Amino acid sequence: MTRRPCDRLAPRYISSVDSGNLAAHLLTLRAGLLALPDQRIFSARVFEGLADTLGLLPDVMREPDQEAVRGLRSLLYAVSESPGTRLPAIRQQLAAIADATAALAIGWTGPPEDEATTWIAALSRQAGDALEDLASLTPWLDGSATPSDLDRRAQIEGIPTLRELAAAGIERAVARIADLERLAQQASEFATANYEFLYDRTRHLLAIGYNVDDHRRDTSFYDLLASEARLCTFVAIAQGSCRRKAGSPSAGC
Repeated sequence: MTRRPCDRLAPRYISSVDSGNLAAHLLTLRAGLLALPDQRIFSARVFEGLADTLGLLPDVMREPDQEAVRGLRSLLYAVSESPGTRLPAIRQQLAAIADATAALAIGWTGPPEDEATTWIAALSRQAGDALEDLASLTPWLDGSATPSDLDRRAQIEGIPTLRELAAAGIERAVARIADLERLAQQASEFATANYEFLYDRTRHLLAIGYNVDDHRRDTSFYDLLASEARLCTFVAIAQGSCRRKAGSPSAGC
């Protein structure tokens, strides 16, 4: 029987540790998403990431085929050592890399199931996606902008942030920021959890988890702050899910 991605393995189970880890990661993701509008729209790490992917190819290619990647490696090394500091130069560098990776993918004759084929296709997509993303945020570089738009955007120095592009009237940047804020809000909502059913008020401890199919909380508990459930405890306290109750000497969820 084919299992759909949304199917759950039995028994359905809610883990205190996994719940706390998920919530913490979602809160971290939220902070990162909200910081992105004020980050530069391009970083030399893009070139470094492409070089990392390219570096995997010699390990999965036959020696005679490795010659095909040497020129691309030299190109990536050159731009990584001296990345552009202004948008036109960066776009030219990315375009050259995207063209080279596309040519490598087109010229490759390995079998479809070959590991090298998979990585070459991944490298080509990675370079193409980076160029497409930059192009969508800098439409005036290919001439698709009005003179008045160019006057405003010509004032942008160096590598701008999304917020600077949005202020300059780049609709794609405005939409990107809206998407980031929406995703950050979703991450915050998904991270909001009810820990009440995992908490034993007599012991003042979190249970290992909860069996949904049996409607039963585990009878074992995490009794040390240094346990793997500590992140769940910290997140619950930070979110106000755990607080000192009136007349109780201990914190409760």
